[in-house]
Amino acid sequence: MDERGRPTVEKAPIRSDPGQVRLSDADREQAASRLQQALAEGRLSTEELDQRLARAFAAQLPQDLVPLLRDLPEPAAPAAHPDGTPLVGGEPGPRRSSVALLGTIRRAARWVVPARYTAAATLGTVELDLRDAVFAAPETLLRAYGLLGTVRVIVPPGVTVRAAGRSVLGPFGRGLDTGTATAAATGVTVRIEGVAFAGAVQVEVREPEPPKAPQAPRRNWWFVRIQKR
Repeated sequence: MDERGRPTVEKAPIRSDPGQVRLSDADREQAASRLQQALAEGRLSTEELDQRLARAFAAQLPQDLVPLLRDLPEPAAPAAHPDGTPLVGGEPGPRRSSVALLGTIRRAARWVVPARYTAAATLGTVELDLRDAVFAAPETLLRAYGLLGTVRVIVPPGVTVRAAGRSVLGPFGRGLDTGTATAAATGVTVRIEGVAFAGAVQVEVREPEPPKAPQAPRRNWWFVRIQKR
């Protein structure tokens, strides 16, 4: 009853139709990631990727994405590090390059690799160890320049590396032809472009290093002697 004594009629809640719920930016980005992965696997050409990406970012409803993804496999379970940390995801920091001049720069351990990164070495060395890294995107473009210096990239088994650069008096992509043990594909691709001029751009595939056992704290000899007294 309302204030005037008239019976009230409860209105049924309006339920949305899943097929008519408008897409979010995250939905479009997820579809774009599947399309980019299909390009890395050789399922789509560059022209097909550009056409489908344009339609994916213009899509408004879920059914708009169906014809773009119908002929592609379902995404596999996301790869992860041994400690369970996802291999892809996260927000990279502001740093987008490593430049070594008459010295050595090394990036290793847990860090988020931006989708675009630049490494340049002149009379020095840049080493990027990606074995424990997290990738911001399934495909990473690394621009490497070994100008009288060396750029060394270390990746774990299962990461696809595609190197296509110019070499002048120095090897570009050396190490990719050595062969590696069979490993399950992680769905992560690193494309390396750039120039090796009187220097080198090297790629190494290595197993991640096992975690180090905790060590007991060291005590000075004089402390031990005092304790014994």
